[in-house]
Amino acid sequence: MVYAIAMAGVLALTMAYVFNVSQITNEKTKLQNTTDAAAYSIVMVQSRDMNFKAYTNRAMVANHVAVAQAVALTSWARWFEVFTKNFQAITSSIPVLNFITAGFSYAAKGIAVGTETSMNAMVSAIDMVLDMLEISQMAFHVATMVVAKQTFDDVVKANDPEVNASLVATVNNIKGFVNSHQNFTTRWDPSIVRSKSTSNKKKWLENKKNMDEFRDITLKSRDGFTMGRDQTLFKFGGKWLGIEVRAFREGKTQLTAGLKRASFAPYYNWSAEDTFSFHWRKTKWSKLKRRWTSWKEIAPVGWGGAQAYKSFDDAALWTSVFKSKNPKALKLAYVNYGLKKSIGTYSGLRKYYAVTQKGLVRGSGGITVLLEKPHSTGGGGIRTSKSIGMTRTGGPLDIESKGGFINNTLAAMAKAETYFVRPTDDKGKNTRADKKREYGSAFNPYWQPHLIDIPLKEELKMKGLLGLPTP
Repeated sequence: MVYAIAMAGVLALTMAYVFNVSQITNEKTKLQNTTDAAAYSIVMVQSRDMNFKAYTNRAMVANHVAVAQAVALTSWARWFEVFTKNFQAITSSIPVLNFITAGFSYAAKGIAVGTETSMNAMVSAIDMVLDMLEISQMAFHVATMVVAKQTFDDVVKANDPEVNASLVATVNNIKGFVNSHQNFTTRWDPSIVRSKSTSNKKKWLENKKNMDEFRDITLKSRDGFTMGRDQTLFKFGGKWLGIEVRAFREGKTQLTAGLKRASFAPYYNWSAEDTFSFHWRKTKWSKLKRRWTSWKEIAPVGWGGAQAYKSFDDAALWTSVFKSKNPKALKLAYVNYGLKKSIGTYSGLRKYYAVTQKGLVRGSGGITVLLEKPHSTGGGGIRTSKSIGMTRTGGPLDIESKGGFINNTLAAMAKAETYFVRPTDDKGKNTRADKKREYGSAFNPYWQPHLIDIPLKEELKMKGLLGLPTP
């Protein structure tokens, strides 16, 4: 009888121990999975925001370039109108040829009027699109913090409704995300550069550096026609004649500003010029060698120009903006078109977000999530032998009186980050043909979430929040 009672006690202890181990293992795994899912989901929201910033930045660049194209087309159409008109005047004494050139001149005038009218509407429409892109980028950035909190709550509830997101843990999780989200990107403002405020020189320089970077990306994104339309149509002569004549057509488009701020904030005006002139040069003897002199403009034949801006003080002086090989024709272009009203309304470069850290950026640094689940005392939580009445505190079968739950809770931590990786990457191996490695930026939408290891320093900090002993 005594043996049977002893064996029953041992069996009960064994069953309680196995039950406890099974429960704690299952609950720990479940809690860790919940924590991993919560961290991953929050960072996924941040990744979407980064990719949205990249898409909207690229969209803004594309629309700024579209304004440049509209201005360049208007400039070219005006140049063509003047060129055909002057060519008609030159051929006015030749009846048959004059009839043909008059037709071209009439058609060119219609093209110029039609182009100018349509481009006016187009530029103003694009400017409104740029406003919407700027506002949507800011709204998405702010909404991300709200969506991240809701996503965190939903994921935790869906995975384990009994998890206790304590006040300390919740504040730390949300604060960590907000800090990570706010610090990883910065919104740069061209109006700060425009005002040239000296109250905070460092802030002004940082904004200028990043706005200059956006401007550089925009200028490099121009198509061939918008970037430059220079062409030597023909040459006549040579050293045998001692003189050479050429017909040179020039066309350029530039992002600039009014004369007052063009040197430090060239973000508010797209200007374009198109000119056509005859040049000549001659040979001269120098150091016993026959050399050519520099080309000189002798006869401007065609000229045109256009600009788009919003405020009149952003109207550009083209002779300062363009280093022209046809300076006489450029002056005529400015006299004829430089003082005309803007092609539509263009408010210049807008505020935009960029990655704060410069250099090789692969990830956001990540956020750490801490979740807790209490030991059940009869209600929800982690159920052990004590919770279901199999054992009791201080009783003969109390196997939890020593070495039980620290602070009566089970906790789990996870860390995740938004990181940049191109589709060409293969498990970290660069598969690009040129073997170049691309930096993470807010201009390419290749941001993804992933879980990462928790640094020891952060792990100790989290344990401290829970009141756990640390080394």
